[in-house]
Amino acid sequence: MKEVTIGVYHQDCWGSGSAEKFENSVAVEKGPIIVTKAPNGESRVDCTMDVRFADNKERDSYLKYTKEHPLIKKSNVIYKTDARAIVAVGWEGSTSYGSVMNKDCVYTAPITQEKGGYETHTILTKKPKDLKNILNELESLGEVKIMKIKNNIETDNPYSLTNKQAQALRVARASGYYSWPRNIGLQELAESVGMSRRGFQENLRKAEAKVFPEFLNKEIGL
Repeated sequence: MKEVTIGVYHQDCWGSGSAEKFENSVAVEKGPIIVTKAPNGESRVDCTMDVRFADNKERDSYLKYTKEHPLIKKSNVIYKTDARAIVAVGWEGSTSYGSVMNKDCVYTAPITQEKGGYETHTILTKKPKDLKNILNELESLGEVKIMKIKNNIETDNPYSLTNKQAQALRVARASGYYSWPRNIGLQELAESVGMSRRGFQENLRKAEAKVFPEFLNKEIGL
């Protein structure tokens, strides 16, 4: 399983064009993306973009751009405030959105458009073949680069516990070892799973050393 962030500079896309034209803008897709077939056979994409700007002047120029762009068929301002706008847009043409969504993958982060004109797609895919197919199709639209690859995300064993370590931790927790006052001791826990006290204690301490520091850092910043 791989999580991949792909950057696409789409030559004919209003999104890449707007990110390049308004270099301080950062557009983040919000909510569902709907890809359908337009009457002319092109893809039709409808989504909502949350866009932030350097100032109101850039914001207003961006909104004018989306209203007047020939590919954009709908541009409705839902919310507008200081240096920010939320806009419902619908456009027709070749699209990187459809290229990715029609493949065997899952989005794990919103699509963004920002400085340099690149759209970024962060997806989860199981097979190298699936990723290769996505990249090949995107390359037909414009310049493509892989920005980041992460392996083995969201596994069933995020702390890399052995079976015996995981068992020791589960049994200790379920039996009240971490209650106060403590309901059971190491000897009784070891006997309940047919192990020596020393062996059980070693597995439990190794499991605690793997789990507790990361958990405390993540949950409460210790």
